[in-house]
Amino acid sequence: MKRGLYTAMILCVLSRGILFAQGGDILFKGDFRDVPFTEFVAEVEAQTGVTFYYLESWIRGVRVTASGDNLSLRRTLDRTLLPAGLYYTIEGQREIYLTNQKPYVSRLPDYSGSSEAVPMINE
Repeated sequence: MKRGLYTAMILCVLSRGILFAQGGDILFKGDFRDVPFTEFVAEVEAQTGVTFYYLESWIRGVRVTASGDNLSLRRTLDRTLLPAGLYYTIEGQREIYLTNQKPYVSRLPDYSGSSEAVPMINE
């Protein structure tokens, strides 16, 4: 019974195309040759189940070139977004937030001397 359950879980994950490399990177496949960022995002979201958050005005003119079967999302975003002055952060393996000109900070440093970070409070 347990073996069948484990097999079903593995098939479910693989059928959605969600693959995580060591270190939590998200892997995807495709043949993107100078495609608009919005087309790239649509394909990656469909394959992996992640969701991108950004303003359209930030990504105008941003194009993606990458091809392969086990592409690193982090590496692809680094090569595509950083030269355009855009930053990103991946939260919880499912949400990708883009920011323009300044890195996104989701946690403040803990100044009490503890090793745990303190979550930011949104106003």
